[in-house]
Amino acid sequence: MGMPLGKIIVTLLAGYLAGSVINFLADKLPSPYVKQANNRAIRMFDYLLPWLIHLKSSVGYRARHWIIIFIVPTVFVACAFIKTPALQPQLMAVVLFLFILISVIDIEHHFILRPMILAGYILSLAIGIFLRDFIPTITGFLGGFVPMLAFFLLGKLFSVKLSKNIEKGEKIIPLGFGDVHLGGIIGLLLGWPSIIPGIFLAILSAGLYAASSLLIMVISRNYQPYKVIPYAPFLLGAAILLLCI
Repeated sequence: MGMPLGKIIVTLLAGYLAGSVINFLADKLPSPYVKQANNRAIRMFDYLLPWLIHLKSSVGYRARHWIIIFIVPTVFVACAFIKTPALQPQLMAVVLFLFILISVIDIEHHFILRPMILAGYILSLAIGIFLRDFIPTITGFLGGFVPMLAFFLLGKLFSVKLSKNIEKGEKIIPLGFGDVHLGGIIGLLLGWPSIIPGIFLAILSAGLYAASSLLIMVISRNYQPYKVIPYAPFLLGAAILLLCI
């Protein structure tokens, strides 16, 4: 039996509000750490009405804003229809909100904010303990954190050797420690042994993305050998996918 029309409308409005908040936070939270193209103050209310941002900001309502506004309500309704076996739609919406926000900031700025990491740990630990016993939840944390820590250390060793061959000694960091924390976060969320396919799926999808990006760069003759890959969408996306099946 399908959802009542009223519930669909409410879910779409909730998704629109969540998408607007994600856009606002994704613009505001990284501001102390990055150079802003526009210094004009934009209020949260402005993100509810896209044309106000276009009028107030020299940057305008960017493509990402429209994508988020479209995707988040659609995903919220999909979650309400699908009814994932692990989580209730409302709780899944909270997880999606946080994970999408982390992914957007990582894609645009290549870092993960500490408050987002802390929120991820608290949320995933609470959900993990709610869904299963304490031991599988903590074991899942280790199953996600330890492999990502190993990748981080290997990447750091690689970056040291690589930086010696780059002019001005510029450091190249293939994997940040925030990604290590994300491994622990999805480990708490998925538990043991589900974290194993979770890490595998994240690595596989990131590898396919890297390979396709390399192919596109070669074809377009715009080769960028030190292009940084945001791993948050792949780690968090793998966790969401496994929660839905």
